[in-house]
Amino acid sequence: MAYPFSDCEDRAILYAHLIKLFTDFPIIGVCYPGHVVTAIAVNEKPNRFIKKFIDTSNGRYYFADPTYKFLNIGFLRNKYYKQIPKIIEI
Repeated sequence: MAYPFSDCEDRAILYAHLIKLFTDFPIIGVCYPGHVVTAIAVNEKPNRFIKKFIDTSNGRYYFADPTYKFLNIGFLRNKYYKQIPKIIEI
């Protein structure tokens, strides 16, 4: 990485832009105190073990956090599960 100092907001915005550029999946921003992630609405549940998603009036969005290595779609760090996020429509 040329600039290793990007934070979660930078990566979430870039990731959301790339998803919008290369797919037609709906995507939202999900803001927790001190952390921002993205969530993607896909046509089917990505994995039978995935249980973490956000239901909105526009559909079901699965977490897609671009800031942690090897974190698959539908997973979120444990410390955010019980917090209520702010949703940002993109």
